[in-house]
Amino acid sequence: MFSSIAASSFRRTAALLFLCSWIVLTQNSAAALITINAVDEEATLVRVQTKSGGPYVGELIADKPDVIELFDFVSNKTVSVQKVSATRIENPISLDDAVRSAGIVPVLGRKLSLMSSRAPAKGKIAKISPQLIYLNLGESSGVDVGQKVQVYRNEGDIVDPDTGKVLAAERPKIAELEITEVSENVSKAKLLGDLEVKLQVGDEVELPQSRLVVAVCPPSSDDGSVDDAGISLAEELTTALVQRKISVVERSALETVLAELLAQNTVLFDEDSAQKLGKLTGATMVLTGKVVAEKSSAKVHLRLVDVSSGEILIAVSSTIKATPRISSANTGDPNSKSSVKAGSSTGKDFDILGKTRLMPSYLTATAALEKVTDGGLRFQGVRKNDDYSNNLIMTKDRNLLDRNFVFEVLVTFQPNDGIAHIGFGTGRQEPGANRRENSTFLRFHSPDFGEGKVELATSEKASVVMGTVAQKGVHRVCFTKEGDSLTILVDPENDGPSDDDFETVISNVREQLPSLTSKNAQLFLGGTATYTATRLKFMK
Repeated sequence: MFSSIAASSFRRTAALLFLCSWIVLTQNSAAALITINAVDEEATLVRVQTKSGGPYVGELIADKPDVIELFDFVSNKTVSVQKVSATRIENPISLDDAVRSAGIVPVLGRKLSLMSSRAPAKGKIAKISPQLIYLNLGESSGVDVGQKVQVYRNEGDIVDPDTGKVLAAERPKIAELEITEVSENVSKAKLLGDLEVKLQVGDEVELPQSRLVVAVCPPSSDDGSVDDAGISLAEELTTALVQRKISVVERSALETVLAELLAQNTVLFDEDSAQKLGKLTGATMVLTGKVVAEKSSAKVHLRLVDVSSGEILIAVSSTIKATPRISSANTGDPNSKSSVKAGSSTGKDFDILGKTRLMPSYLTATAALEKVTDGGLRFQGVRKNDDYSNNLIMTKDRNLLDRNFVFEVLVTFQPNDGIAHIGFGTGRQEPGANRRENSTFLRFHSPDFGEGKVELATSEKASVVMGTVAQKGVHRVCFTKEGDSLTILVDPENDGPSDDDFETVISNVREQLPSLTSKNAQLFLGGTATYTATRLKFMK
């Protein structure tokens, strides 16, 4: 992700993805569990308390009669403690105890550091056939189809003639192979290029050194929201990894991909989605997770997912203390132009767009979306050959013709925005035209583009100007359907009932849009505008 992150900056960049909540994370957390893949060597863990400091918690290096040596998780270095100065030595301790004492960040930092420095897997040629070469390396060794493998011939040691000391090994490279098929413990390979030396059973093979690149995503709750603790934890992990010379995904690259996954309603705690994120950002591993609330506390669960295999390499769970969440009806910044006014009649129960990884439960998106700095979502645009109907945010329920509802949208305009399309119907835009098939919708112009003109358009009739909203700000649009009647209200600046509001009524939406059915009647957002919040309520 990034090597230097200020908390306030991170919150702004995460605004598209996460709903702010309050959870206070403490290092002295309880009940932690780490499960590590079998490829990691299990080290004995110890905790040493001394008269002058500590506790030191880490991997045991040596336990001598007068001194104990360990790699301390917190200081990230080797520590030697004279036993005479120790007041308490616990050897061994569980991983639960280690995480409780040292914290999640130092432990994960150490584990990833070991993975980063791990030597490439080595094996040997087990069998040679006219077409294929069999190796004693398989999936368990990290072998993948398409990998290039180097072949070396061990021709003995180079020995100092005077001292008899082994100076080096004569091990020339003699061939390069490509993996064509992999099973658990065996792989098949084919020869690449010309062969100057005949291969033999027992020749050594070595996988290329893989570069570890980690994408760090703040853990979220089940609804996709993230809290201050999740953001802080991601910052700490990123800093710890960078300090250990581990590459992390750049912030801009991570934001772009997360925005795309947001449009697909993707939850990153899922291993398949974590794999997709890794492949789109160039990460070899993705660190993601979630927070599960309990009565007076919560548990944070982190997973390190291998992008190539989808395998969970490390799983960490730790209890954290929790405090009540901030309501999603407020962005938390009263000066932000995209804030929902908590004191207004429209401030309750709004779903702030861009604050969670998921769209609101009643919406879905079929377009790439991007975050706006002050909050909200906007479309990234339609490529030349894209289907215009696939550039929408729309309701999942497509049978709204038979339902009564109130649908409210907060819309604003960035400098490069033009016209917002907010409507009811199929939402399918006619290629090359500013119309949407079998729909009634507003063409809401930006003050800088069309002087804020608001038009009511349908697929069968010419558009009608309802009014103008020349001022900048966050404006509310409300669609109310009762029976066959559809009322459309525009509330400039979302200030409640005032003289500058205007509305229109379609007395019979079925007659105006005769092609609507129980399978194509939905609410939709489109065009080029910034949508900051929505709310949908159904009535009897």
